[in-house]
Amino acid sequence: MSWSLVKSVTSALVGRASQLGLIDDIDAPMPGLFDTHDPRAAITWHQWMTMTDGLDYLEFESDILEDNDVARMIYGAGQFDVIEYIREHFPLKYDPGTHWNYSTASACPPADVPMTAWIRQVLFDPLGMDAQPEFDLAGTYLGGSHVWATARDYAKFGLLYLRDGVWEGERLLPDGWVDMTRTPPPDAAIDFYGAGFWLVPGGEGAFYAQG
Repeated sequence: MSWSLVKSVTSALVGRASQLGLIDDIDAPMPGLFDTHDPRAAITWHQWMTMTDGLDYLEFESDILEDNDVARMIYGAGQFDVIEYIREHFPLKYDPGTHWNYSTASACPPADVPMTAWIRQVLFDPLGMDAQPEFDLAGTYLGGSHVWATARDYAKFGLLYLRDGVWEGERLLPDGWVDMTRTPPPDAAIDFYGAGFWLVPGGEGAFYAQG
């Protein structure tokens, strides 16, 4: 079980969508999650990936299970429809892009495509990964917490990033994507998190997936 390591996989899937022309600009708002009049609809793909979405969400700082938003979202009332739970329970607390807050909710994107087949087609199959993503009861990909794979599968995923997004001569991630991944968000005053990956402060660009 990946647990939060899959946040890095979800970041890679955004990269694949960008490489395939499905996302034109990661600094544009991610569509489909909130109504257009909702101020949260302005949160960009990049802000979601860097956990600078600004939502009023509590995970790392909670010592009480009943107050932990990820527990309630994945295993409590939210388990039936994670997206609807996000819409109903997490208003904006900060201006997007200005404040970092660890959030599993940031990696549960809505989608209007058959995600299992798409994930396999664009990422797992090219890498030769025999991995299984999980979904909530409404069909939402649990991109912040749930993928099953072997250690060898995860090693292949790591090699994709060590090879700058190229696998067997084919570019799977956009040129410059890996460098973007290991760059801290510009306005959030942190140096330990990039776009779905943890960073090593002072580590000369070292970064890692963890779960």
